[in-house]
Amino acid sequence: MDPFSCAEKNPEIAHSQLSQSQFPSSRSTTLSRGDGGALNRGYRFESNLGVSERRGLHSGPVSVFTVRLEKHNLTQYLLLLLLLLFYETPIIAVMVALSSLLVIVFIIIVLYMLRFKKYKQAGSHSNSFRLSNGRTDDTEPQSMPLLARSPSTNRKYPPLPVDKLEEEINRRMADDNKLFREEFNALPACPIQATCEAASKEENKEKNRYVNILPYDHSRVHLTPVEGVPDSDYINASFINGYQEKNKFIAAQGPKEETVNDFWRMIWEQNTATIVMVTNLKERKECKCAQYWPDQGCWTYGNIRVSVEDVTVLVDYTVRKFCIQQVGDVTNKKPQRLVTQFHFTSWPDFGVPFTPIGMLKFLKKVKTCNPQYAGAIVVHCRYVLVTADLCLSWESCFEGVPQNSDHFTSISDEFNRVIIPVKRGEENTDYVNASFIDGYRQKDSYIASQGPLQHTIEDFWRMIWEWKSCSIVMLTELEERGQEKCAQYWPSDGSVSYGDITVELKKEEECESYTVRDLLVTNTRENKSRQIRQFHFHGWPEVGIPGDGKGMINIIAAVQKQQQQSGNHPITVHCSAGAGRTGTFCALSTVLERVKAEGILDVFQTVKSLRLQRPHMVQTLEQYEFCYKVVQEYIDAFSDYANFK
Repeated sequence: MDPFSCAEKNPEIAHSQLSQSQFPSSRSTTLSRGDGGALNRGYRFESNLGVSERRGLHSGPVSVFTVRLEKHNLTQYLLLLLLLLFYETPIIAVMVALSSLLVIVFIIIVLYMLRFKKYKQAGSHSNSFRLSNGRTDDTEPQSMPLLARSPSTNRKYPPLPVDKLEEEINRRMADDNKLFREEFNALPACPIQATCEAASKEENKEKNRYVNILPYDHSRVHLTPVEGVPDSDYINASFINGYQEKNKFIAAQGPKEETVNDFWRMIWEQNTATIVMVTNLKERKECKCAQYWPDQGCWTYGNIRVSVEDVTVLVDYTVRKFCIQQVGDVTNKKPQRLVTQFHFTSWPDFGVPFTPIGMLKFLKKVKTCNPQYAGAIVVHCRYVLVTADLCLSWESCFEGVPQNSDHFTSISDEFNRVIIPVKRGEENTDYVNASFIDGYRQKDSYIASQGPLQHTIEDFWRMIWEWKSCSIVMLTELEERGQEKCAQYWPSDGSVSYGDITVELKKEEECESYTVRDLLVTNTRENKSRQIRQFHFHGWPEVGIPGDGKGMINIIAAVQKQQQQSGNHPITVHCSAGAGRTGTFCALSTVLERVKAEGILDVFQTVKSLRLQRPHMVQTLEQYEFCYKVVQEYIDAFSDYANFK
C-alpha cells in the first residue's frame, strides 16, 4: 500500500511511530508531498544525515508521513530508501541512500560474525549439549545422546514422606507422566560456574569415552601425577556426596583399554574396597567397557597387580573378589587389599530393568558388604552413572495374598511364556501354558507349567525336549478329590509315543515322600535320546500344605543333585494349575539356596518376584507361612548345609 495515499486518507494518523527496542539511537525520517499528482510530486526527506527538498509544480496542502526507525528495523528503512529513489530523487538523495545502505549491510555482517563467534564459544565450553547422530571411529571420542529438556521452571520439589510415595507416583504418572517430565526438566543441566578444562585438554581427550560426558574441575578425582607424564593426574571420574556423607561415591566412566591402568591407580589411591559395575562388557555387539580384570589367576595393570580370588554368579548380578597389591621393590612388599566387584547384569543398555526387585537385592548387598573404614565406592557403567545413597525400607509384612485354591485357571504372562516350535503345516502350535522363572543363581532356572491335559501331552514333551529340561518335579496326584488334575504323561510300563517323542520307563524307585522315575526320551525325527528324571512328590494335598517340611527339603536336595549331574538346564515344575504348589516349590528352592550361600532369608521379595513372572505363584497365606516353616526345619536339621553340597 502507498504510504502517501494512506496519509492523505487518514491525516489524523499520518504520523506513526514504531515500537522501541534495546538500541538507544534511532533515525527519524519525514516524507511529505503535495497534491500535485504523479508528475508534480514533491517530497521532503529529513534525517540526521542531511536534508533534501524539492517542490512540486502545484502548491497545495502537504500531508506528512513520519516513521521513527530503530537500528534493528532494517526492512522498513530499506523500503523507504527505495521509495526515495522511485520518486525521482536528486543525486544527493541517491548518494545518501546508498551510503545508508552500505552502513546497514556492514552492521548486519558485524552482528552476524559476533553472534556466530559467541555460539561457537558456547558450544566448545559446554560439551554437554553436543550430540552425535551416528557412531564414529573407535579412536575418536563419541557423543552420548542426551534427553532434550524443556525450559526449567521455578517450581520447588520438596522431599516426599515415605507414606505418600505411592500416591505421589500415581499422581505424577497421570497424563502420560506429565508431572514426572516437568520435574525431570526442572533439573539443571550443569552448574552455571562449572568448568571442564582438565577434561577438555588435548592430552586428555582420548581418555574420555564420550565428548559430552566429562567431569567438572571442582569435583573430579585427582590421581597422583606420574613423573614425566603430562596430565597423568586426570581420569574421567567425579566425587559424589552420599546421604550425610561427603564423597561417599566416585562416579566413573567404564574404563577404556588405554585407561585401565589409571582406573586401578584410582582404586588403590582412594582406598576403594567396593566397585559397582552397571553395564555389560558388550551390549548390542558393541564394546561398552574394557574388561579390567583377569578371568582367572592374576594380571598386572601398570603398577597394580590384580588376582581373582572368587567369583559368584547370581541371577541378577555377579560378585567377584580381587586381591590387589602395588608392585614395588621386592625387599619392601606393599600390603595386599581385598576389593569386591558387584557386577549388575540385568540392566539393559537403554531403559531400566523390568522389575526393581533385582536392583533392590543388589543395593542391599552392596550396602552390607562395604567395609566401614573403606574409601569411596566406585560406581561405573558405560558412561558416568551418577549415584545417590538410597534409603531402603524393609518390607516386613505379607499383605493382600489371594486365598484362591490351586485349581483355578492361571494364564502365564506373555513376556516370559515358554514358546515351542510350530508343528509343520499347523498354525498356533507354539503355545503351552508354562512360564520361565528365575532362580537364585541364574535366569530361567525353572519352567512353571500346568499339569498336562490329555490333548496337551505332546506339547508338554515337545517343551521338555526343546528346552533340554532333564528334571521334572510333579507336585500333584493324577486324581484328587475324585477329579482328574493331571493326565499321565509317562508309561506305566514299556514305552509310548506322543507325536515325534517316544517316552520309555527305564526305572521307578519309591522314596520316603516321593517317587523317582527314570525316563528315556527319544525324538524320532532327530533320532536322538536323552535321560530325564521325574520326581513325583506325594505328600501335598490340593487344599492345604504337607504335614512337615522334611519331605520338601529332601526332594529339593535330590533335584539339586540331579541338576549338577545333568547340567543346569531349566527344571520343569508342575502341579495342576502350575501356580500355588508350583510357586511354593520354586520359592522354597530359591530361598534355601540363598540361605546356604548368604545366610539371608527373604521370602517376601522372592514371592513378589515370582508373581511378576507368573500369576498366583504361592496362592495362599498357608503356603506362604509354609515357606518359613520349611526354612526353620532346614536350619534346625541341616545347620551345616551338608545335603546341598
